[in-house]
Amino acid sequence: MKLVVTANKLNVRKTPVIDFAKKSNIVGVIVKDSIHESTEQHENILGVWHKIDDGWVNEKWLSEDKTLENINWWFDKYKIPDWWTLTKGEDVLVSVFDSGIDTKNKYINTKIDFELSKNYWNNNNDITDLYFHGTHCSSLIVADTYNTFSGIAPEARISVIKITNKGSILNSVIAKALRDIIINPSIDIISISLQIETANDELILLFKEAVTKYNKIIVCSIGNNADKIPVEQDVYPAKLSLSIPIISVGSLNSLEEFSELNYLFPATIFCPGEDIYSFNASQVLVKESGTSQSTAIMSGIISLIISRLKQKNKQVLPELIKEMISSSTRKEKSEKYDITYNKLDMDLLFETLKSI
Repeated sequence: MKLVVTANKLNVRKTPVIDFAKKSNIVGVIVKDSIHESTEQHENILGVWHKIDDGWVNEKWLSEDKTLENINWWFDKYKIPDWWTLTKGEDVLVSVFDSGIDTKNKYINTKIDFELSKNYWNNNNDITDLYFHGTHCSSLIVADTYNTFSGIAPEARISVIKITNKGSILNSVIAKALRDIIINPSIDIISISLQIETANDELILLFKEAVTKYNKIIVCSIGNNADKIPVEQDVYPAKLSLSIPIISVGSLNSLEEFSELNYLFPATIFCPGEDIYSFNASQVLVKESGTSQSTAIMSGIISLIISRLKQKNKQVLPELIKEMISSSTRKEKSEKYDITYNKLDMDLLFETLKSI
């Protein structure tokens, strides 16, 4: 039985209790909208308790999940299974710049290239994800199938580049990571689901060299602004997409949040980013929204494109990838703002890929 959490936070118990006030046997917490499998049930005066991976939870804050088949609503909408008839991302390596990864998750840990992974925030090899932003994004790219969830390119591999612990980012840390990564010929894609509002000259130069000198495909987010707080116009590396073939990505559900960034829209591709399920801690599927998820989805799609090009012995160049993506969009008008934006048309892109 699949269950979804309805409370903001729900205590996980070592064993069922007969008094909710008892705190001594709490072994963890799970969050709202996360999905769990009940493997055993026990009933007492407080109702039915369900055994999940980490312990026991009470039915009072759970509901039977009736929408499991819709977890990957965008997956079916984009017809990813059709793409898999051509490729599942074989022979592609994605370097994910983020908060690390859950190395204990069996659906993604076999995809990690540990030799090319590093913690640049602490300058060691511990890539453990304490924030679970990196885990959520990486899983969208490469995770094996779990129930109805799957990463877009499950045969691709990832290089985990930990550049933050809990969201804070520093130019010096990103620059150090880039200096190592861009010169490695094995890496095809650099995926950055982070918003860098200030970038020094060294960092800007490294982003440019990654694309123009080392032919890396950079996929990056234009960021989130859910609180409608004015943001710096110079969002990096997305701003560079106006002049070099970096692929900047926006979420369809955040268009109105970024109406003031419409100077970036001619070079930005918009794709799903709302109610996107992926792995969090302890192999739990959690729903998140934002341009981070859109960027990860785009990185997965581009992994399939690169894999197909390699199958056909075609050269993989940033300008070619960006042209394929850009020519597979439809111009759409915002209903609320005087904005025209580029919405990815996966059917058109798939036809292009088949013709290679």
